[in-house]
Amino acid sequence: MYNKNVKSSLKIKNITNASIKDDKRVRFANNVEDVQTVFRQAGQDNTAVYVYREAKPRGISLDLSSMNHILEIDCDNLVAVVEPGVTLAGLADALGEKGLRFIPADTVYYRHQTVGEWVYSGCPSILAWKYGAGKFSLMGADFVLPTGELLKTGGKTVKNVTGYDLTRFLTGAYADMGVGVRFLLKLLPLPKSRVKFSALFAGVPEVLSFVEKLRQQPGIPAYVLWADDIVGGRFNNSPKGSHCLVCEFEGVQEEVSAVAAQVQTYLKQCGAREVRECNSEDECEFFDGLFKAGPGLVLTDEYKIPYNRQTEFIANAYKIFHNHHIVGGLFGQLGEGKIHLMFPTFGPEEKVAITELTTLAEQVGGVSSGKYQRLYTGSKLGRLEQSVKDSFDPKHLLNPSEEMRL
Repeated sequence: MYNKNVKSSLKIKNITNASIKDDKRVRFANNVEDVQTVFRQAGQDNTAVYVYREAKPRGISLDLSSMNHILEIDCDNLVAVVEPGVTLAGLADALGEKGLRFIPADTVYYRHQTVGEWVYSGCPSILAWKYGAGKFSLMGADFVLPTGELLKTGGKTVKNVTGYDLTRFLTGAYADMGVGVRFLLKLLPLPKSRVKFSALFAGVPEVLSFVEKLRQQPGIPAYVLWADDIVGGRFNNSPKGSHCLVCEFEGVQEEVSAVAAQVQTYLKQCGAREVRECNSEDECEFFDGLFKAGPGLVLTDEYKIPYNRQTEFIANAYKIFHNHHIVGGLFGQLGEGKIHLMFPTFGPEEKVAITELTTLAEQVGGVSSGKYQRLYTGSKLGRLEQSVKDSFDPKHLLNPSEEMRL
């Protein structure tokens, strides 16, 4: 079991880079009390505080990287209690030593994030097809509100939680209701056996045909991840016109062996080539940086599209890219209807294309996640979320846009 003795509050450091004329200040928090102190002082000074965002001029950047302790691993109740600076990679390693896992950290896709970043981005999980949305792996959390107050939600067991589900309400992607400072994570045992496949397909119809076969069989995949040739070319050096797919199955040995044989048949029926059965994560996980923005790569939005309209949405998305003379890539978890959008570059034409894609998603009965609007525009929250945000943050201190501070 991991424990941490909470130390008395340490002096929060101010770092001012003299070469930056707008006086961006960085403050490092070592515990909950430090975070509360930053917000209380910011409220008195009417100074914006930015967490997991780039600070605007005269704002404070709050760094939580020192709050990186696994406070407890409760093997009996299958719960881990962690601080926001714990990385998903470090958490996976610590849990693996005890034969346990945290589902969102059970693949490489989000392990570059800290738990705090993962919660702030909306608790994504690549294994949602089998295990449900990532938010349901979060059993509770402590949030410091922009007023400096501490709000505790959830608990270790379901029977201890009654009333409104504040935990998941407060973890909407980029909602900026408060800053998570302690998280209760639901754990599961490691699977007895698992197998992964990677393959290339000629086009979207072949990929969707394979996914449909998986949807009809009883063995639910842990995940299925598809990437078109633009995305696959960047991460897997796949040839033009080749669509990449990676899928994983897990469970008891007999079940996994039977499913693996059937999946190989499906792959052959759908014309897959360069099929590989992988016995280790490193062999197949060539998309390990897929959900991480970097040089020459901009992640923008996510769309939830009804399964029977995915072919239409994807085809029209490529038409939109062509009409604007831009390069756009698509990837996602087609079994759950999730399609993500990325651009090698980002400019005015890409912004117009996103607006058209959002409209297209609505036309086919789908929705946009809203991540783009919250990260890149002044459009923020729905009416209910905004009313709660205004109550929790009346001075608009936490991650405000320039318009909110005027």
